[in-house]
Amino acid sequence: MGRSRVSRLQIDGGHKLMYRALLYLPLTSLFHPIISIPDTLSQIFSPSYRLINRYVESFSDGSQEKTIQSLRDDIKEGGAIKVLGDLDKYLKKMSERLNDARQEREKERERERGRLDKLSKAGKDLEGKE
Repeated sequence: MGRSRVSRLQIDGGHKLMYRALLYLPLTSLFHPIISIPDTLSQIFSPSYRLINRYVESFSDGSQEKTIQSLRDDIKEGGAIKVLGDLDKYLKKMSERLNDARQEREKERERERGRLDKLSKAGKDLEGKE
């Protein structure tokens, strides 16, 4: 008798757990938007929060001063003028290459026209002989 009673309690306990699990799932689904608010807010605002914190830290650790100093040095050295000069040299070089390629194509066309003219003259000579 003791044994059947123990097994009967285990079965009844299992049903209660199963009932609780079945009740938990719909409630979790219904209240998920409310339950997930802290996680959602964290995902939305944490990048901005980290950026603002890093910005505040940059004033205290000297990063802002280093950035301004390097910008000032670049301006003194004429960094933008150097870049423009390099760009101008590059554009001139590319223009020369394009002009050379265009002239080479024109020369090739002239050679091809000469060959075609020779062939057409040879064809006319053969027609005249026949």
